[in-house]
Amino acid sequence: MYTVDIITLKDFTLAALDHKGDYMEIGSVFEKLFASAVQQGVFTQETRVWGMYYDDPKTVAKEDLRSKAGVTVSKGTVLKDGISLTPIAGGKFAKVLYKGPYNELDIPYNWIYGTWLPQSGHESKDLPVIEEYLNNPNDTDSKDLLTAIHIPLKG
Repeated sequence: MYTVDIITLKDFTLAALDHKGDYMEIGSVFEKLFASAVQQGVFTQETRVWGMYYDDPKTVAKEDLRSKAGVTVSKGTVLKDGISLTPIAGGKFAKVLYKGPYNELDIPYNWIYGTWLPQSGHESKDLPVIEEYLNNPNDTDSKDLLTAIHIPLKG
């Protein structure tokens, strides 16, 4: 159903804000992060936008889901407004490119964890899933949104 690429990511650092609750409500946290990052001068043309998702929404109540909204920054960047530096450990990841609305991201996740991973010979690490958002929902039709889903793998 989807193409899975096994890739190696290098370590990187995010300027991040925490979010607790329904993953579909993280958008307001991203907006706050973007405004502050622009004001602090850490949002550049090279900035990449990421979300980190710690919990399985099938087993954790919506109000208890933990996530982070983040943008890439250089190590040692000094931040304010409650934004923290969050290191992302590099390593091996299964990467799936999903095209479509954010509210249908459960479809590729169900396929990855329910079909691909059990048949792949790979095992996921007990680390958060990270998503990279490759275009802007403010100027892109929802059916054309591109999200790179990265599942951390052992080995």
